[in-house]
Amino acid sequence: MGRILSGFIFPTLLLAAGLLNWSLISFINLVISLVFRFVYPKRGFQFRGRCLFLWSVFTFTVLVVILQLFFLALCTMLDSRWSIQEAYWIRLIGLMRIDSWRSPTAIYFLVIEISVGASAFIEINRSRMSFLECENSCYRLRLALCLLLPAVQLASGISNPSWLSLPFCICSSIGLVDWSLTSNFLGLFRWWRPLWAYSSIVTCLLYIYQLPIQFPQSLGFVAESFGLYKVSMVSDFQEICSSIFILTFYYMLSCVRHDLEDMQFVMSMTEGSFTE
Repeated sequence: MGRILSGFIFPTLLLAAGLLNWSLISFINLVISLVFRFVYPKRGFQFRGRCLFLWSVFTFTVLVVILQLFFLALCTMLDSRWSIQEAYWIRLIGLMRIDSWRSPTAIYFLVIEISVGASAFIEINRSRMSFLECENSCYRLRLALCLLLPAVQLASGISNPSWLSLPFCICSSIGLVDWSLTSNFLGLFRWWRPLWAYSSIVTCLLYIYQLPIQFPQSLGFVAESFGLYKVSMVSDFQEICSSIFILTFYYMLSCVRHDLEDMQFVMSMTEGSFTE
């Protein structure tokens, strides 16, 4: 149960908080989720460093919840007399008011942030023994992810052709050639480490481009030339699929990276034995 909380529920809540609206607060939640999946369950990741990270997340969520509740209280008391609630910097930070009880996004945001804080607090109080649980759990799920990962990587490269998605397409093509020539399934995962880091960078760039910031026209033209785009209700289906595939690729790869490292180590040892 503790491993499910650490490996799935906690980063998923952070991801949900990051995608609920386009703002700086949500962007920080997204970055925390990406970083958490990068360092957990990282071999050799020290317990003190993990606790410090989780305490930072817990403190951040508490501050966000207090700030959001204070903002909602001010909006309720001052109502239409307080024009600052429509200010540009308020939307950029990510503070929200309740416009309609049919879709109270601010309430959803508070619930998710409180859940993130509670999950971080539970993680802090978990014993070190529970943190070092057996990594053989969910073996079938990780095996399925390994089999699906090459398809997701290829989809990330061809769903929305652009300069940003080109590395995914190139790595997939080289992997397919390697697999066909050597009959080695690991050839499909060639250069997975730099591609994993690259997918996180692309995710952050796409998110930054969604922020309510008026970019210069020249900068916007360059960004769109490289493959960045604004996500909205009228966005192209290919663009939405591309962002989903890239995000899925990062989280899937973070779940199976240790298995890939083990398989590569075994293959290198086998090749070394044959050479001797």
